[in-house]
Amino acid sequence: MVENFVDTNFVYHRAIAQLWGEWTRLLADSVMIPFVTKDYANKLQQVYEILNTGVRPVLHDHDPSMTVFLGE
Repeated sequence: MVENFVDTNFVYHRAIAQLWGEWTRLLADSVMIPFVTKDYANKLQQVYEILNTGVRPVLHDHDPSMTVFLGE
């Protein structure tokens, strides 16, 4: 279907593959992986809060140690 109606010569497919390949090469060649540390920290905080409020009570019922996660 794709070769008959959407991208008959796979030009767009090849262009996207080349773009992803170039992005991957640039990321692999970079000394530091570029990302916003504040966003990462905020997401970690959100995940911690979800785990602490939603999962911790369930785990507490089964008595596992949470000290590894809490730094206690």
